[in-house]
Amino acid sequence: MNLQTLSDDQLHTSTLSVASREREATITLLKHLAEVDRRHLFSKFKCDSLHAYCVDYLKMSDPQAGRRVSASRLLTELPTIEEKVLAGSMTLTSVCQANTFFRKEAAKGNKLIQKEKLELMNQLEGQASRKVEQILLSKSDQPEIHLCETVKQKTARLTEIRLLVDEETLNKLNRLKEIHSHEMPNATFAQIVMKLAEIGLEKLDPDLKAKRAQDRKAGATPAPERIKKPSDVNRDPSVDKDPYRLMHNRSRYIPAAVRHAVWMRDKGRCTFVDLQSGECCESRKFVEYDHIISFALGGEH
Repeated sequence: MNLQTLSDDQLHTSTLSVASREREATITLLKHLAEVDRRHLFSKFKCDSLHAYCVDYLKMSDPQAGRRVSASRLLTELPTIEEKVLAGSMTLTSVCQANTFFRKEAAKGNKLIQKEKLELMNQLEGQASRKVEQILLSKSDQPEIHLCETVKQKTARLTEIRLLVDEETLNKLNRLKEIHSHEMPNATFAQIVMKLAEIGLEKLDPDLKAKRAQDRKAGATPAPERIKKPSDVNRDPSVDKDPYRLMHNRSRYIPAAVRHAVWMRDKGRCTFVDLQSGECCESRKFVEYDHIISFALGGEH
């Protein structure tokens, strides 16, 4: 029969039939792996573990083997979940997530009994993978143990790093965004981490420290002597006392002591006050030192 001649109901029935057969095949495979694991039959195939048997003999990928081995072991412990998998109300991924959760909790001294596991599996029924993860994490007193750091090579140049930070560390990273807002407007966390890596290596890298020590030992290159102009030979000293010249010879560099005192006084926040509302800005991004009296008009630091 041509697929184009099938009705919508027939296509739906055919799809359900295929999915049902796939779930049955999955259960058969899990039972097979459970038996191989129980009797250590993988050793007959020159494999030192069930995972190696799945990869080397059954030609699964590492992630596929890990999920199926994990699911087969939970299926052995909780046979009732077989019906849920066959009915399609629980996926292989959910079973694997649950078994990984139980294993990590047991490693931390929180071993769940069979009844508790069954109750939790009932809550996972019919849930998507992301929701399953949320439910499992909500049941843990130490959710951080279930969210491990991951490193994935995305391209030849880019690598994805997934990690967890607490609120204190997040606040510190956001503060660094504010500090470097002029240099890096709208900086991403990746840019902040790169900046921290550069600062850390500059301060702690033994190679750079050794190079700087060698440079100091060799001595800095002396600055070239200023060549006097003919006009400087018989220069009138009174010229340097001219107020106009004095104003233009001043440096715009704000002394460190002044900058530190202003920063501590204002707590690193903008002190602009709106004349209409009377509200103070208090932003900590893109902050600049500003003279109360303009520097060009003779304002002091």
